[in-house]
Amino acid sequence: MPIRRSTHATSEWYRTDNAGRIFASLYRWQITSVFRLSASLDEPVSLARLQTSVERVMGRFPYFNVHLRQGMFWCFFEPSDGVPEVQRDSRYPCNRLSYRHGEGVPFRIRVYHRRIALEMAHVLTDGTGAITLLRSILADYLGAGDETELPADIFSAGQLPHEEELEDAFRRYHRPGLPPMSRMERAFQIEGTREPRGVRHITTGILETKAVIKLAKERGCTLGEFLIASYLCALQDVQSAYTDRGGKRPIRLDVPVNLRTHLPSKTMRNFFLPTYPEIDPRLGSYEFDEVAQTVHHFMKGVLQEKYFLQMIGRNVGAEQNPLLRAVPLFLKNLILPEIYTRWNLTQATSGFSNLGRVTLPECIADRVERFDFVPTHPSTRGVSCGLVSYGDRLNICFNRILKEPTVERHFFRTLSHMGLKIKVESNE
Repeated sequence: MPIRRSTHATSEWYRTDNAGRIFASLYRWQITSVFRLSASLDEPVSLARLQTSVERVMGRFPYFNVHLRQGMFWCFFEPSDGVPEVQRDSRYPCNRLSYRHGEGVPFRIRVYHRRIALEMAHVLTDGTGAITLLRSILADYLGAGDETELPADIFSAGQLPHEEELEDAFRRYHRPGLPPMSRMERAFQIEGTREPRGVRHITTGILETKAVIKLAKERGCTLGEFLIASYLCALQDVQSAYTDRGGKRPIRLDVPVNLRTHLPSKTMRNFFLPTYPEIDPRLGSYEFDEVAQTVHHFMKGVLQEKYFLQMIGRNVGAEQNPLLRAVPLFLKNLILPEIYTRWNLTQATSGFSNLGRVTLPECIADRVERFDFVPTHPSTRGVSCGLVSYGDRLNICFNRILKEPTVERHFFRTLSHMGLKIKVESNE
């Protein structure tokens, strides 16, 4: 990737966080761990002007503008002496970033007409860190004003980073000695014809946020719970179309949760954990309202500190295991992807990532028409789903590496049958 010289580079180095260490070992074509956030403006984007904003703003995010280096036992980050050049967008997003051996940084910024897209590797940060960076770039590019006029969650180029933004919050909340978590059985896996490497089908459904919230309230659940239930029902239809009862498995979603809302932290690094709402069609067919209540009570049960501390204890405890720590990095890079695929990825049918509602300062809010969120997905899950809202627009995006659009069709059909109006777009 082209690099422009920067005056912000330092001689410091940064540790990878607990999640980032796993993602660093998962670096391969099958598991890219790259996700995408984009904003569409009310006018065409100037590449030169955007490049200037990126160069200014990246000085506020030195822990993002880095190269990944290979240590003896774990990877680490070194500051880059430049910032990546803004690129023209491509047809297929979220393809692999070349950063494993220090040849590039773990993110890129792309432009197409009125759209600014940030593609970020999970080795570096999660959705919260990425949206903070994108909003800060937008504020600078659109001239939102100096740091005294910006909300606290939009960073100005004139500020210095806070020490807490660099912390591995997983370590901060690690409580040794907690009981281990029980292992889940293998979940239903979506079948289909795999596309050639690098081909990704992006399908986005656009809905009115208020209309979805209204239906969710009628069923006693939140917007997120309502859409999780819709996805589970759609996957139930997919499984029923291809599998008889004897071959059915639990349908389970991997739903990441931003831990900052439960365990206070200002970290800009990874700080999320999965939850796993599910239904088991071996017990019989589920009606939508039944699934909605199942999801609602499940989420209320797991969105609590004790659940997250137990999972953090498992993850950080494994990292601190003396035997694993003593294994050289090149062996970890061979072993960890196989363990992760076998013991983690097959536990869920698909991923469902809810970035939530994005806001901008009033002075520039009208300049941005929409936000989109394309989630990452590993090879064992042929389809993943992500959603983000802005204003009264709710965008639900599917990232698929299968030829057949079966899952999206069932999902949007489920919502349509409940009276929701949906506009569907695709990169086809």
